[in-house]
Amino acid sequence: MKRKLSMVIGGVLLLFVSFMGYHIFKTIKKKKEIGQQANTLPAFRFYKQDKTEFNLDSLHNYSDRLIIEYFSPDCEHCQYTAQKYVAEKEKLQNCKILMVTFSDSLSVAHFYQDYKLNTMPNIIVLSDPGIKFPGYFGAGVIPSFYVYKNNRLVNKFLGETRINNLLSDTLIKL
Repeated sequence: MKRKLSMVIGGVLLLFVSFMGYHIFKTIKKKKEIGQQANTLPAFRFYKQDKTEFNLDSLHNYSDRLIIEYFSPDCEHCQYTAQKYVAEKEKLQNCKILMVTFSDSLSVAHFYQDYKLNTMPNIIVLSDPGIKFPGYFGAGVIPSFYVYKNNRLVNKFLGETRINNLLSDTLIKL
């Protein structure tokens, strides 16, 4: 009886470990595919504050550099970055900046006004109500920055970074 019980427990344990190993492998593979997909500007879909759709086709004439930031109005690092955008707006005038958030529209509107982002026509604040950003770009860390030039990923930063890093064409490993 004890031998049968040991075999059943061993079999169940083996099945569990096999299942978990397969699931982990599958998750790692999917994340790697998403990360490689983000090397070129992915076909995304977010929403402007007026609830109209904004997608890859909406960027028909973006300037030299596209910076996509995943942010939250409550994030201190994001607030600091917003202040730096305004303080260094001359450096950023040839960049299109998409600030994407899953936060509610009221918080976003206050953030946009409070940090004077409305003084920068090259910044577009977008809503991600379905939290699709990680699926498009491979990470959902707040803040995250993806820098594209000619639809190719130039740099990626997970966490706070300096404006000069966002403007660099040299791959920066932080």
